[in-house]
Amino acid sequence: MRKLLPIMIIVAVAVTALLMSKRKDQVRVRPQGPVVAVDFLTASFGNSVVFTMPDGRALVVDPAGSTATRRLVDYLRQAGISSIDVLLTRPGSGSEECLQRLFEAFEVRRVIHQGLPWPRPLEGPGGQIAEVLIYGGDSVRLCTGLRLIALSPLRGLEDNKSLPLVTCLQYGKTRFLLMSDANAEDEGYLIRSGQDLASDVLVIGRNGRLGRTSLELLFAVKPRHCIVLAGSGANRPSRGLLERIDGKNTGANVYRTDIHGIIKMISDGNVVTVEQ
Repeated sequence: MRKLLPIMIIVAVAVTALLMSKRKDQVRVRPQGPVVAVDFLTASFGNSVVFTMPDGRALVVDPAGSTATRRLVDYLRQAGISSIDVLLTRPGSGSEECLQRLFEAFEVRRVIHQGLPWPRPLEGPGGQIAEVLIYGGDSVRLCTGLRLIALSPLRGLEDNKSLPLVTCLQYGKTRFLLMSDANAEDEGYLIRSGQDLASDVLVIGRNGRLGRTSLELLFAVKPRHCIVLAGSGANRPSRGLLERIDGKNTGANVYRTDIHGIIKMISDGNVVTVEQ
């Protein structure tokens, strides 16, 4: 027994050190103060993204599809959300019918987009809805510490209404890069532009389709987490993309809504934490 005692002491010290190390890690990543919650929704909700601010208001990104928007309305109501902004990043998202459902269900403060055409002014039960047009280089303050930054397209392009709106949500030191429908040409522009693309979270463009999310983009962004908003069939991510963003190559955690379901994250402005 006496011979084993030194070994037992060494093991006990090692285990204690390991536990203390883990405890320190947990303390270091635990969110502090007001947080922004981010929900990456499944295809049944139109693969929308919802940023919920500390004051309870929300930014809804790319509502899509009549049935999906009905589910989205129920989801937001169950979360206790009553006031929203809407961000439309691509032609085809936020059809007039989708927006009207949101206008009827919530207080919609403004619709943010890059000049998408509407057949008539956007109106809700309380009157006309404010529209905010943003282009590369513009930013919108959403709440204290949270900014929406537009990276492309540039203002004045003849076809900018048909181009995807690439945006970055910055809360404190943390950043979420939303690539929308950006293709290889759009990615090339972003890389050449010299803009700061480094982000904690990269939301992969267009369901992870072939020809998107180049190695050059991944090198520029250096994400800790990659989110693939995907559905079934043709909306599944390509094998080539999954290989490029694999953690073995990027060091990032990869989450797919078609596999992991709704993905929830929170940011306290210093660190992004995955809740599920």
